[in-house]
Amino acid sequence: MLPYNSPRLHHLLTLIYYLIYRLIRSLIHFESNIFAALKSFINCSSLDECCEILTIIYRKRFHVGDVARSVDFIAFHERMTSCEELWEHKWMLYTVNEHYAYFVRMPKPSFTYTAISTPYLTVCQFATAQLLARIPLKVFVEQSKRLRSVPGKVIVLTTMAKSGSTFLARMLQACDAGARNLLVLSEIDAFGAIALRIADFSITIQQARTLLLASLRFACKDQLCEQTIILRMRWNCTRLVPHMKAIAPSVIHVFIGRRNLEQAIITQIAASSKDGELFSMLLSLRGFSPAFCDWITTLARMEWPLMRSIDPKSTIEIAVAFVAQSFIDYLRYEDCFAIPALFYEDLNPSRTCFNMNNCKSAISNKKIVALILLKNPSANEIGCGTVYV
Repeated sequence: MLPYNSPRLHHLLTLIYYLIYRLIRSLIHFESNIFAALKSFINCSSLDECCEILTIIYRKRFHVGDVARSVDFIAFHERMTSCEELWEHKWMLYTVNEHYAYFVRMPKPSFTYTAISTPYLTVCQFATAQLLARIPLKVFVEQSKRLRSVPGKVIVLTTMAKSGSTFLARMLQACDAGARNLLVLSEIDAFGAIALRIADFSITIQQARTLLLASLRFACKDQLCEQTIILRMRWNCTRLVPHMKAIAPSVIHVFIGRRNLEQAIITQIAASSKDGELFSMLLSLRGFSPAFCDWITTLARMEWPLMRSIDPKSTIEIAVAFVAQSFIDYLRYEDCFAIPALFYEDLNPSRTCFNMNNCKSAISNKKIVALILLKNPSANEIGCGTVYV
């Protein structure tokens, strides 16, 4: 018999609770679809009303770190409307799957969720969303074409797990706390969802790039004129860089990692231990069935290529997969990045100065804003600057 405070008992109860949730969600989702179809048939809905608004009844993730999915919510059909509603400032892109793009209506406008107040946007969206909306992917792509050009600059910050990217994002936003000229958004999970599908080959390159471009446009839909938006990605999104470079050449890509990979692995294991022995739970689920594990949680799928190669049997091996894959992807696509990798070891808060105007340099011949950490040899301090070209 398992003791009351046993991690295994906790994992088992968590799994049972989540399975019950998914069962109830499937039933309500089926009823919602039937109700929506009947309502559309009776009312003869207009073809322009292709956006479905759903009332959120309940929300649940197996783990808070999961990539956003449609199954995060139990939601019921409320009404059909035109896509114009999604262009309001409070609607934000949540995730995409095989058939739909999902949006959530937030309590406040999108540009208030900066990296300082909201270091993990996907978690905030999950916890505080007021309404859920979905549109077919074809409509999603067509609607995104309204933003063929963005009014400002876009920088994508890709990262390695446990590399200080959250601190860097908050440090950069502190340079412009009002977010008028610089807006840093952390972890828009539509990109993470596309990265999952690229990793397990469940989507073609052309489809992935089409969705990436549409997601990038919607992520920047509330951008102000001459404003720079920095999108901090999850650590499974480094593989997206060559595809984003192909569809949006003007976007600058920057990578932050750790020089000391061993320390990153140790930090990852320590974080797992504090999080209810997360890696042990993943090992148990994968031991039962890798497919079942991937159905329950996205954590093991995030670095699927290396997880498949290693086939981890210990927490250390899982930590290696989580930490190493993004750095491998960086080395593979290094030519796509504007500057050499930034490193956690250079982020010394006690010696960091917030000066956005102490560097003006050139990267190519285009007017692009880039992120860079500058080490001043004479002053021996780390400075944060923006490169204007």
